[in-house]
Amino acid sequence: MDIPVIGISASMLVTEDGSCLGNEQAYVNKHYVKALTSVGAAPLLLPIVETDDSLIKVQLQQIDGLLLSGGYDVNPLLYGEEPLPELEYILPERDEYEIKLIHMALAMNKPILGICRGMQIINVACGGTLYQDLGQYSLKHFKHQQKSKTDTASHTVEFIPNTKLRNIMNVDDTKINTFHHQAIKDLAPGFVINAKARDGIIEGFERIGEEFVIGLQWHPEMMMEKDASMQKIFRSFIDFAKGISSCPY
Repeated sequence: MDIPVIGISASMLVTEDGSCLGNEQAYVNKHYVKALTSVGAAPLLLPIVETDDSLIKVQLQQIDGLLLSGGYDVNPLLYGEEPLPELEYILPERDEYEIKLIHMALAMNKPILGICRGMQIINVACGGTLYQDLGQYSLKHFKHQQKSKTDTASHTVEFIPNTKLRNIMNVDDTKINTFHHQAIKDLAPGFVINAKARDGIIEGFERIGEEFVIGLQWHPEMMMEKDASMQKIFRSFIDFAKGISSCPY
């Protein structure tokens, strides 16, 4: 396999003005596309499919790896909580679609990379919970919704020894960007933490075992042009999608 195909889960954008008012559009941010093409992968948009689970299976059969993109808040009803006032916009059909997508991808042993919301929905799909808002965690948490350019490093993340992510990055810590107000609360069974912010917020996790199932709370795809080390994450992901791995796991 020379060029792996990576499916990117799409969000939904509703047109708010113009002649197509109310029109629903499947979309992903271009940063994901650029990140994947820069490491030699062919990106494929995966729009939300609500009608037939067999169609999701067909989607997954077309790809070698799955990238779960960022976006709206995850519906707290999915992990047994009622919505708090701080909860922001949710898109239940995307939650339901991606949970099916995740379970099927795991069953098919597809490499999975979850970014921001993508990490959070993996956790919920596999039995974990979220802080609906970081105010639930602590009133003294760091600023995790930066007001600066998307490629600007905002705070430090520390990698946990003896994890896949630590071996991929090959450093003890690094500076990352941050755009989230929700976060992992109870970690899903079968996963381990691989990165934390210095305020204790979980910034990364991975599934126990030899496969590549990694979630990141930050957006490495937005930082790659300024910080080349972020490319290591995507190169490792692509190696697994090709069926090879150069990383010492």
